[in-house]
Amino acid sequence: MDRRNFIASSAALGLTTTPSIATTLDPIVPMFARWEAAIGEWQHLSRAGTDLDAPEMLALEATRFAILDEITAHQAQSLEGLHCQLIMYWEEYGPEFVKGSKGSDEERQEPSFTLLARVLVGWATYTHAPQWQSPNSKKVSPVSF
Repeated sequence: MDRRNFIASSAALGLTTTPSIATTLDPIVPMFARWEAAIGEWQHLSRAGTDLDAPEMLALEATRFAILDEITAHQAQSLEGLHCQLIMYWEEYGPEFVKGSKGSDEERQEPSFTLLARVLVGWATYTHAPQWQSPNSKKVSPVSF
């Protein structure tokens, strides 16, 4: 496979649900999948009314932060890994307010949030990867920021 075909491949450019060469070479990709699963489970339990101080919620929160620390300690070794890091940065350090809520207008004036949203939207457009959808259905997505 030549460089151009490799770069155009979904394995190199977008998150996939099937194992890719990036998954085997870049430890960030499986870490990200674990982080995403922990957040998704936390959101599911939260919507079901589970107390935020319940042991399972606290365990999921601890898992999330441990994986965040792991991913932060690694340099991406693939475009897929870099994409995972960008998404994680959006979720963990991006805008906190739901679109239209008090505080949302101030966040929309924050250049770092706007730039990160543009990078993520541009990434998906350029690579033909699906736009990121947060496990938190109330969180504003980069495409609607």
